[in-house]
Amino acid sequence: MLQEYKGHIYGMPITNGNIAMFYNKALLEEADVEVPTTWEEFVDASIKLTDPENNRYALTGNLAVEPPTAVIYEVMPFIVQAGGKILEDGKAVFNSPEGVKGLEFLNDLINTHKITTPGEFNAGEKEKRANFSAGNVAFMFEGPWGVTIQKNLNPDLDFGIAPLPKGEQSGTTVQGSVLALTSKGKNKEAAWKFLEFMGSAEGQLIWDKATGFFPYNTKTMEDPLFKEDPYLSVFVDTFKNSDRVEVIDHYLPDANDLKKEFTNEVQNYLSGRKSAQEALDDAASYWNEALGK
Repeated sequence: MLQEYKGHIYGMPITNGNIAMFYNKALLEEADVEVPTTWEEFVDASIKLTDPENNRYALTGNLAVEPPTAVIYEVMPFIVQAGGKILEDGKAVFNSPEGVKGLEFLNDLINTHKITTPGEFNAGEKEKRANFSAGNVAFMFEGPWGVTIQKNLNPDLDFGIAPLPKGEQSGTTVQGSVLALTSKGKNKEAAWKFLEFMGSAEGQLIWDKATGFFPYNTKTMEDPLFKEDPYLSVFVDTFKNSDRVEVIDHYLPDANDLKKEFTNEVQNYLSGRKSAQEALDDAASYWNEALGK
């Protein structure tokens, strides 16, 4: 969607992508585990796949405050799968009973079943991806851009991609990026031509092939790449078949601050300083004050 501020368009979307589950084929085969499709199956599989003495873990994630995108990958999908929503009519509503259930499921994975890599609170995206590429972690939640990243990190790693496991419903989160021209730009005509090209079907396909992102131009989605590629096709199917796809708008007022506060409150809960309800209530209050709700 076009990005607007006070009724004026200021940004043109060029990329988007949802979150799915990367899995290490060799580790699952070794443990005689099928790719999980539900929360229950995910827990059972993760317990079998976790062996701390041999540095084997089921799930790698990042819950560091920086970069602030962690909650989109690691937390919000569970809220959606529990039947919750992140935003409704511009208001934060993730502190619902469903939101609490989703956060409690994450707590079970980390503190009860202990299937996640250590040091998650201090791990960023770089550390998460390095854990998976090292070959000793079975699962990682990631977007389509992660395919190219993993191939570059470890060309020999045999991994697959599947939809995120289903809770009360199937669900994922989506984020994207835009291009914009600045008022002080020195080469506005050339910049506008570049923006036009990047918004075209041709331009977006070039970008997507290089980065693994998804296009906003629907004509680009008609390219065989998105139907035939064994990795990208999973993300396409997830878009089409999920019970709920929650769009996370990066361009909310103070978006990074909102996500940082959300992450801080998640850490407060997972560390035992607050209940799940208290943490989500406090995060929602912060969000709604910023959103003017």
